[in-house]
Amino acid sequence: SALQYPHLPCGQRKKGDMILSFPLEHLQIAPNQKVNGKLSDQQESDVIKITATPPHQRFNELREKMRVMSVSDNPLLDNLGIKVGTEFTKLPAQLLPPPSLKFGDPNSSKFKIIQPFNGGWNLRDCAAIRAVSLKFCTIIDCANVPNPVIADKFNLFQRVNKAFKVDIEQFKVVKCRDERELDRLIEGFCLIIL
Repeated sequence: SALQYPHLPCGQRKKGDMILSFPLEHLQIAPNQKVNGKLSDQQESDVIKITATPPHQRFNELREKMRVMSVSDNPLLDNLGIKVGTEFTKLPAQLLPPPSLKFGDPNSSKFKIIQPFNGGWNLRDCAAIRAVSLKFCTIIDCANVPNPVIADKFNLFQRVNKAFKVDIEQFKVVKCRDERELDRLIEGFCLIIL
């Protein structure tokens, strides 16, 4: 049958070396469908700006949007018997203290409690409370990264971990060609770093 909206762009899916294009009117988004791929830098920036908005500013923006949309005196909503309040619901809340981290002090046998500062923990001069040694580690490569690049990254990862008294002796690389294989590949692992 002929397309109703031939002027719309197509949805694309990469399969191997091919790019398949499908008319949007023939596609459906399944409920709770996972979005594959990374957000663009602009999308990532937008999400951070929205989520980093202070609560009082977010409330003011919502109030303004409700005023502009006239949700409390909308004839269509009235005809449907829908009433929208203009006040926010107030609920009791408690501000929880941020979690502290307990680390060893590499210069003594004592440990120290690290408090977050500006949303993060400064782990300089910290180490694991007890030295940890991992004989083996598996790296799952989903991006077809050349093995020498992976080896360089692993060596850096190893050096950083040694500073925290975590020793990782060797690794192997498992190439993952299809993200649907991931569940099978990670089965039985305790710690996965992708």
